[in-house]
Amino acid sequence: MGVVEPSPDDALRRAEALYGVGVRAFRIYSPEPGKGPVATTLALRKRFGREVEIVTGQIVDVNQAKRAEEAGADSIYVGIGGGGRCTTGVRSGSAIDWPELVWRLRGEISIPIVVEGGGSDHVATTLLLGASGIGISRIGAGGTIESPGGMLYCVGSDGQMFKPYGGEASARAKYGEGKILPFGIPSFIEGETNKAELSYMMNARPTVAYHLHLLIEDAILTLVFRGVDDLYQLQAIDPSPLRQVSSLGRAQILTH
Repeated sequence: MGVVEPSPDDALRRAEALYGVGVRAFRIYSPEPGKGPVATTLALRKRFGREVEIVTGQIVDVNQAKRAEEAGADSIYVGIGGGGRCTTGVRSGSAIDWPELVWRLRGEISIPIVVEGGGSDHVATTLLLGASGIGISRIGAGGTIESPGGMLYCVGSDGQMFKPYGGEASARAKYGEGKILPFGIPSFIEGETNKAELSYMMNARPTVAYHLHLLIEDAILTLVFRGVDDLYQLQAIDPSPLRQVSSLGRAQILTH
């Protein structure tokens, strides 16, 4: 898949080049709200017809999702995330409201919804809300033998093995890429610098494939414990097992 900017002219130039080397799927990525993703979807669909798959994001409300589908999007992305523990939402004062948005989109569009920005922390809830897919980075690749260092790990004072981890917009990554402002200040830190701990299981190497296996198991267990065979049945459970809890409700729970 090739990622293109949310600008019809710029995206078409990039898409033409990618198409020429065999790419047949494009993700329109815009972390900020605006008309660009929908306009770019329309331009790509007009140029390439049904020869390509188009994933449009990031979608921020129901009407934008409907317009993206009408413009020819095959699926949409929602959520603020990507790069492992993205802090953009916190630093920019943006509401992290993808759970509410995905719930409101039920019955409004007929194309798949992919969530990123914490969806993999709660696989069952994300799927029950109405998502068809979850975008992952840190939880899939962090602490694996494919990440920098191979089989070499650091060891903490508690004996836990780990690797240093920095999201794509973390201070660690900014220093490594030379994106430095005057006085040695990294520019616009929007990701955590942390550590990815080694999740050890007997006879199971810590690989990306193994981490994906664990996430898929979460999804399978969601289906099993709800007594359904697929996502369609899961999302059609009536009444839904989901519950919305208010801040007052959370406070009351703590008293019990």
